[in-house]
Amino acid sequence: MNTTVIAIVVILVLVGIGVGIYFAVRGDSNNVTISYGANFSVTYGSQRDLDLWGDHMKTATTRWSNVLDETTVIEIYVYTYSGDSGVLAYAGPTSTTNLKGGGQIRFNENANRTTSNFDQVAAHEIGHVLGLGLNVGWTNYIVTVGGNKYLDKTHFVDAYNFYVGTPEYFSSGDTNGIPLTSGEGHFSETVFDKELMTSHAEGYSESHPLTKLTLFVLQRMGWSVNLTNAEDP
Repeated sequence: MNTTVIAIVVILVLVGIGVGIYFAVRGDSNNVTISYGANFSVTYGSQRDLDLWGDHMKTATTRWSNVLDETTVIEIYVYTYSGDSGVLAYAGPTSTTNLKGGGQIRFNENANRTTSNFDQVAAHEIGHVLGLGLNVGWTNYIVTVGGNKYLDKTHFVDAYNFYVGTPEYFSSGDTNGIPLTSGEGHFSETVFDKELMTSHAEGYSESHPLTKLTLFVLQRMGWSVNLTNAEDP
């Protein structure tokens, strides 16, 4: 089964690896669907897609299940494409207005899988499927100040307070809002560095923490989250 992706977001490669593991399989000759815990149903376009990306999706969905407090089953479709080796993957929701409608991830088979950590990449792309950077709950609250893009600090007040209240983690406390990349779909790489929802992957051994910054934004967008399981920046 295919889905129509309304918008896509790219994560750029700086540094990947992976094999496939699976369980509870059901599907036809083309698609293979796997239930990962209570929160995720992942359909792979082919057995090859599963073999390439299954391990990474299993790890990433487990990580997200640890911070989501939801009964909703999130449907994700996973495919492989061949593209420029400088791009790891892209993803988007099925609908920019249906927050919990699932979406699609496409992984680049040409990316260097010995230097790029695809467990982290898969987790990042799931964030986009959940609406980060793409759902109207994000895009309707982008503000521009002095040519720079921010998430509205009055709407995302808890996320903003976490940002400015933890200077030991983040590089500045911008009074204009939560800094974004110029493309508006990620948190600023300069300010938030290795946070999961910045735009660039780090080295293979580097962690990309799923912090309260991301969880507070998701909560404001309409997801139920478990803040106690947030990862430290």
